[in-house]
Amino acid sequence: MNLHFRHENIGNISNLILNIEESMVIDSFAIHMIGRNHIEAILPLQLNQFNNDVYLRYDITGMQTLKGRLKAVWNKNEIFEFLNSIINAYEEVDTYMLTCTNMYLDEEYIFMDENKNCKFLYIPMEEFPGEDIISVLHKLVNKIEPD
Repeated sequence: MNLHFRHENIGNISNLILNIEESMVIDSFAIHMIGRNHIEAILPLQLNQFNNDVYLRYDITGMQTLKGRLKAVWNKNEIFEFLNSIINAYEEVDTYMLTCTNMYLDEEYIFMDENKNCKFLYIPMEEFPGEDIISVLHKLVNKIEPD
């Protein structure tokens, strides 16, 4: 599945837009759960339609990408907090009966808030071919430059 993202800035608000192709089947339960609940680990999203175009809008205001953060040196506590943030995210998503494999695990699209907590894009698609968290964690931890 090929995902097409674009950035949009409206005033002080930054959004990441995911275009939904006709072949993608939206998981309405996931949209409902994310829209009605504040899930700390998941970036807020809106499902929008304009004419025949359907897209998801994620609010990334004030966020830094994990990819950008990986360029800096991390101390031991930051590494532990990062790993704990990911574990908490998986537990929280599971608590809301959402599928953890729908969390998008590309370092360019994992965001960190001002407290350095990970915020994930949740791709509310049926049959989303998500990545294995263990292999992703292994890859990310190897990219961290410890102090």
